[in-house]
Amino acid sequence: MSKAVRRKNPNALKEMLSRFEKAASREIAVGFPSGRTEAYPDGASVVDVAARHVFGVGVPQRDFMADSRPGLRKVEQKFLPEMIKLSGTGLGDAEKLEALQEAAGQAAQEEIRKTIIDFNDPPNSPATIAAKGFNNPLVETGHMKDAVTYVIRKRSRKG
Repeated sequence: MSKAVRRKNPNALKEMLSRFEKAASREIAVGFPSGRTEAYPDGASVVDVAARHVFGVGVPQRDFMADSRPGLRKVEQKFLPEMIKLSGTGLGDAEKLEALQEAAGQAAQEEIRKTIIDFNDPPNSPATIAAKGFNNPLVETGHMKDAVTYVIRKRSRKG
């Protein structure tokens, strides 16, 4: 005995593939995304200051971005399965997916900011500690920490 299969929506597969494609075409860029970072009051680029610390140019190397990776992996593990699930569901879930992407971006932003605050190795020199009054190598005014942000954007097709 066989049953006839009725399709309620003959375009269901096409629509589902379209949602997957749209979800895969977006990325959450966290850190200092292009066009989103303010300069320091003296005009210095936050991106340049951050890069000097990450790569150790003129200062001891303090790669806070690498140190953020374990926390960022936890953020990904928390949010990615639900994003994948929502990208394949109904069109009404597009708003839920966008809200989940926003929540993931905010969580990742906070992970990097927390790493900047907690970073302590290598420590500041005794002279720097005396001048600043405290030993937090990546925080003086808090401007770099506060400049960490995220943006949800169209995925670049590089590499």
